[in-house]
Amino acid sequence: MPDVPTPFRAPSSPSFSQSSPPPGTPAPRTVLVVDDEKNIRRTLQLVLEGEGFRVSGAETAAEALAILASPESPVDLAILDVKLPDMSGLDALAKIRSDEGTKDLPIIVISGHATVNDAVQAIKLGASDFFEKPLARERIVVSVRNVLHAALAQRELARVSEQQLQRYQMIGRSAPIQRLFHEIEKVAPTKASVLITGESGTGKELIAR
Repeated sequence: MPDVPTPFRAPSSPSFSQSSPPPGTPAPRTVLVVDDEKNIRRTLQLVLEGEGFRVSGAETAAEALAILASPESPVDLAILDVKLPDMSGLDALAKIRSDEGTKDLPIIVISGHATVNDAVQAIKLGASDFFEKPLARERIVVSVRNVLHAALAQRELARVSEQQLQRYQMIGRSAPIQRLFHEIEKVAPTKASVLITGESGTGKELIAR
Protein backbone atom coordinates (compact mmCIF):
# COMPACT_ATOMS: atom_id res chain seq x y z
CA MET A 1 0.00 0.00 0.00
CA PRO A 2 1.47 3.41 -0.93
CA ASP A 3 2.26 5.93 1.79
CA VAL A 4 -0.48 8.46 2.48
CA PRO A 5 0.71 12.08 2.59
CA THR A 6 0.35 13.68 6.00
CA PRO A 7 -0.31 17.36 6.74
CA PHE A 8 2.08 17.14 9.70
CA ARG A 9 5.83 16.97 9.90
CA ALA A 10 6.89 13.77 11.59
CA PRO A 11 7.61 14.23 15.32
CA SER A 12 10.73 12.86 16.97
CA SER A 13 8.69 10.54 19.20
CA PRO A 14 4.98 10.48 18.30
CA SER A 15 2.56 9.37 20.97
CA PHE A 16 -1.22 9.12 20.99
CA SER A 17 -1.67 7.36 24.31
CA GLN A 18 -4.17 8.88 26.71
CA SER A 19 -4.58 7.79 30.32
CA SER A 20 -7.78 8.16 32.28
CA PRO A 21 -7.90 11.41 34.26
CA PRO A 22 -7.88 11.07 38.07
CA PRO A 23 -11.10 11.78 39.99
CA GLY A 24 -11.82 15.47 40.40
CA THR A 25 -9.96 16.44 37.23
CA PRO A 26 -11.64 19.37 35.41
CA ALA A 27 -13.51 18.54 32.21
CA PRO A 28 -11.24 18.56 29.15
CA ARG A 29 -11.16 21.71 27.05
CA THR A 30 -12.90 21.62 23.66
CA VAL A 31 -11.03 22.62 20.50
CA LEU A 32 -12.90 23.38 17.26
CA VAL A 33 -10.87 22.58 14.12
CA VAL A 34 -12.08 24.50 11.05
CA ASP A 35 -10.52 23.20 7.82
CA ASP A 36 -11.99 21.96 4.54
CA GLU A 37 -9.39 19.17 4.31
CA LYS A 38 -10.72 16.09 6.08
CA ASN A 39 -7.28 14.57 6.65
CA ILE A 40 -6.11 17.70 8.50
CA ARG A 41 -9.21 17.73 10.69
CA ARG A 42 -8.75 14.05 11.44
CA THR A 43 -5.03 14.33 12.17
CA LEU A 44 -5.53 17.30 14.49
CA GLN A 45 -8.31 15.37 16.21
CA LEU A 46 -6.01 12.39 16.82
CA VAL A 47 -3.16 14.57 18.05
CA LEU A 48 -5.26 16.73 20.39
CA GLU A 49 -7.44 13.93 21.73
CA GLY A 50 -4.21 12.07 22.49
CA GLU A 51 -3.27 15.06 24.64
CA GLY A 52 -6.55 15.02 26.55
CA PHE A 53 -8.61 17.59 24.62
CA ARG A 54 -12.09 17.20 23.21
CA VAL A 55 -12.17 18.00 19.49
CA SER A 56 -14.99 18.94 17.12
CA GLY A 57 -14.66 19.79 13.45
CA ALA A 58 -16.14 22.08 10.82
CA GLU A 59 -15.54 22.06 7.05
CA THR A 60 -16.79 25.59 6.33
CA ALA A 61 -16.86 28.98 8.03
CA ALA A 62 -20.67 28.88 8.15
CA GLU A 63 -20.60 25.53 9.95
CA ALA A 64 -18.01 26.86 12.41
CA LEU A 65 -20.01 30.01 13.14
CA ALA A 66 -23.13 27.91 13.77
CA ILE A 67 -21.23 25.71 16.24
CA LEU A 68 -19.84 28.75 18.05
CA ALA A 69 -23.32 30.29 18.27
CA SER A 70 -24.80 27.16 19.84
CA PRO A 71 -24.92 27.11 23.66
CA GLU A 72 -25.03 23.31 23.45
CA SER A 73 -21.54 23.16 21.93
CA PRO A 74 -19.19 25.25 24.10
CA VAL A 75 -15.78 25.78 22.51
CA ASP A 76 -12.66 26.85 24.43
CA LEU A 77 -10.37 27.41 21.43
CA ALA A 78 -10.63 27.33 17.63
CA ILE A 79 -8.01 26.35 15.05
CA LEU A 80 -9.01 28.19 11.88
CA ASP A 81 -7.69 27.67 8.34
CA VAL A 82 -7.24 30.75 6.15
CA LYS A 83 -8.58 29.09 3.00
CA LEU A 84 -12.18 27.89 3.38
CA PRO A 85 -14.72 27.09 0.65
CA ASP A 86 -17.37 29.66 1.60
CA MET A 87 -15.32 32.60 2.90
CA SER A 88 -11.81 33.54 3.91
CA GLY A 89 -10.77 32.31 7.31
CA LEU A 90 -9.69 35.87 8.07
CA ASP A 91 -13.22 37.11 7.30
CA ALA A 92 -14.56 34.39 9.58
CA LEU A 93 -12.13 35.53 12.27
CA ALA A 94 -13.43 39.10 11.93
CA LYS A 95 -17.02 37.82 12.32
CA ILE A 96 -16.07 35.86 15.43
CA ARG A 97 -14.42 38.92 16.95
CA SER A 98 -17.47 41.11 16.19
CA ASP A 99 -19.86 38.82 18.08
CA GLU A 100 -20.26 39.55 21.78
CA GLY A 101 -20.44 35.87 22.64
CA THR A 102 -17.21 34.90 20.88
CA LYS A 103 -15.16 38.11 20.83
CA ASP A 104 -12.71 36.73 23.42
CA LEU A 105 -12.46 33.19 22.01
CA PRO A 106 -8.81 32.12 21.64
CA ILE A 107 -8.06 31.37 17.98
CA ILE A 108 -5.03 29.84 16.26
CA VAL A 109 -4.85 30.46 12.51
CA ILE A 110 -3.26 27.96 10.11
CA SER A 111 -2.55 28.19 6.38
CA GLY A 112 -1.12 26.09 3.58
CA HIS A 113 -0.49 29.15 1.41
CA ALA A 114 0.60 31.64 4.03
CA THR A 115 1.80 35.12 3.24
CA VAL A 116 3.32 37.67 5.58
CA ASN A 117 0.23 39.81 5.04
CA ASP A 118 -2.05 36.93 6.12
CA ALA A 119 -0.07 36.45 9.32
CA VAL A 120 -0.05 40.17 10.12
CA GLN A 121 -3.78 40.49 9.39
CA ALA A 122 -4.60 37.46 11.54
CA ILE A 123 -2.72 38.87 14.52
CA LYS A 124 -4.35 42.28 14.02
CA LEU A 125 -7.75 40.57 14.10
CA GLY A 126 -6.89 38.96 17.41
CA ALA A 127 -5.44 35.56 16.52
CA SER A 128 -3.34 34.15 19.34
CA ASP A 129 -0.94 32.30 17.03
CA PHE A 130 -0.31 31.57 13.34
CA PHE A 131 1.16 28.43 11.76
CA GLU A 132 2.07 27.40 8.23
CA LYS A 133 1.29 23.91 6.98
CA PRO A 134 2.66 21.30 7.24
CA LEU A 135 2.10 21.62 10.95
CA ALA A 136 4.56 20.36 13.57
CA ARG A 137 2.71 18.29 16.16
CA GLU A 138 4.81 19.41 19.11
CA ARG A 139 4.45 23.09 18.23
CA ILE A 140 0.69 22.98 17.71
CA VAL A 141 0.13 21.13 21.02
CA VAL A 142 2.37 23.55 22.92
CA SER A 143 0.59 26.51 21.32
CA VAL A 144 -2.87 25.16 22.20
CA ARG A 145 -1.83 24.66 25.82
CA ASN A 146 -0.16 28.08 26.08
CA VAL A 147 -3.07 29.92 24.47
CA LEU A 148 -5.62 28.23 26.72
CA HIS A 149 -3.48 28.97 29.79
CA ALA A 150 -3.19 32.64 28.82
CA ALA A 151 -6.96 32.87 28.25
CA LEU A 152 -7.62 31.32 31.67
CA ALA A 153 -5.22 33.76 33.33
CA GLN A 154 -6.91 36.68 31.57
CA ARG A 155 -10.35 35.56 32.74
CA GLU A 156 -9.07 35.17 36.31
CA LEU A 157 -7.54 38.65 36.20
CA ALA A 158 -10.84 40.07 34.95
CA ARG A 159 -12.70 38.26 37.75
CA VAL A 160 -10.37 39.62 40.44
CA SER A 161 -10.56 43.12 38.98
CA GLU A 162 -14.36 42.96 39.02
CA GLN A 163 -14.31 41.83 42.65
CA GLN A 164 -12.01 44.72 43.53
CA LEU A 165 -14.24 47.17 41.70
CA GLN A 166 -17.36 45.94 43.49
CA ARG A 167 -15.71 45.95 46.90
CA TYR A 168 -13.52 49.03 46.75
CA GLN A 169 -14.93 50.96 43.76
CA MET A 170 -11.35 50.94 42.49
CA ILE A 171 -9.08 48.50 40.67
CA GLY A 172 -5.37 48.15 40.18
CA ARG A 173 -2.72 45.57 39.26
CA SER A 174 0.49 47.22 40.45
CA ALA A 175 2.36 46.00 43.53
CA PRO A 176 1.60 49.19 45.54
CA ILE A 177 -2.16 49.00 44.94
CA GLN A 178 -2.17 45.28 45.79
CA ARG A 179 -0.38 46.08 49.06
CA LEU A 180 -3.02 48.75 49.71
CA PHE A 181 -5.84 46.22 49.19
CA HIS A 182 -4.04 43.85 51.58
CA GLU A 183 -3.80 46.55 54.26
CA ILE A 184 -7.49 47.41 53.81
CA GLU A 185 -8.39 43.73 54.32
CA LYS A 186 -6.44 43.69 57.60
CA VAL A 187 -7.85 46.94 59.01
CA ALA A 188 -11.47 46.84 57.78
CA PRO A 189 -12.77 44.19 60.26
CA THR A 190 -11.38 46.10 63.27
CA LYS A 191 -12.72 49.15 65.11
CA ALA A 192 -9.37 50.92 65.01
CA SER A 193 -9.21 54.57 63.97
CA VAL A 194 -7.13 55.00 60.82
CA LEU A 195 -5.60 58.17 59.42
CA ILE A 196 -5.58 58.13 55.62
CA THR A 197 -3.27 60.64 53.98
CA GLY A 198 -2.55 61.49 50.37
CA GLU A 199 -2.94 64.08 47.70
CA SER A 200 -6.36 65.25 46.53
CA GLY A 201 -8.01 62.86 44.07
CA THR A 202 -6.02 59.76 45.06
CA GLY A 203 -9.03 57.85 46.46
CA LYS A 204 -8.88 58.55 50.20
CA GLU A 205 -12.68 58.72 50.51
CA LEU A 206 -13.12 55.45 48.64
CA ILE A 207 -10.66 53.74 50.97
CA ALA A 208 -12.39 55.24 54.02
CA ARG A 209 -15.72 53.76 52.93
